[in-house]
Amino acid sequence: KTLTHTPSGVTSRGSEHHGLNLWHTKPVENRHFTIPAGWVALHNNADKSSDMPAAIVGVARFTHSVPIELVPADVEDRLRAHCVGPQCNVIAEVQRLAEPIRNVKGALGVWGLTAEHRAELQRRLRADSTTTLTGFERVFRRPTETQLRELKRRRRDEAPTYPRGSRSPLKRTTRRKIRKFTVNFRV
Repeated sequence: KTLTHTPSGVTSRGSEHHGLNLWHTKPVENRHFTIPAGWVALHNNADKSSDMPAAIVGVARFTHSVPIELVPADVEDRLRAHCVGPQCNVIAEVQRLAEPIRNVKGALGVWGLTAEHRAELQRRLRADSTTTLTGFERVFRRPTETQLRELKRRRRDEAPTYPRGSRSPLKRTTRRKIRKFTVNFRV
């Protein structure tokens, strides 16, 4: 897929998060899900601390995702500081738009761009043709299938278990609180 083929976007709170991505200081985008490999538009939510409306500010090419537990131990501290997980989506290339595409409504997760916004983004990407290679995909190596299976097994083994048919202590406590509140409310 080419740079101008950017069918989706990902939203961040405030302009500083994607700003770090676009200045290739932040090597990963932390999410609870994996961002699909390929070019994705970087979108900022409206920032009340500045006059910046919600806007697409650039694009990034994501290569793969690394679970926080599998971030290599030899990663420099300045890069590791950006890894909070649970999924660290690795950025290989970025391109900053000279002028953001303003007043674009984003969404949670990875969302699709409208045909109008996709066309405007393609036009601006052709005009601003400077793409920066980050090299972060070499630092944050893609986990092997064996590593991912082992991590899944470890997570399963560490998860709390409850006897079949019983309820978790949290649910029981919540039921008691509700019953107590109901009894006190009736009196």
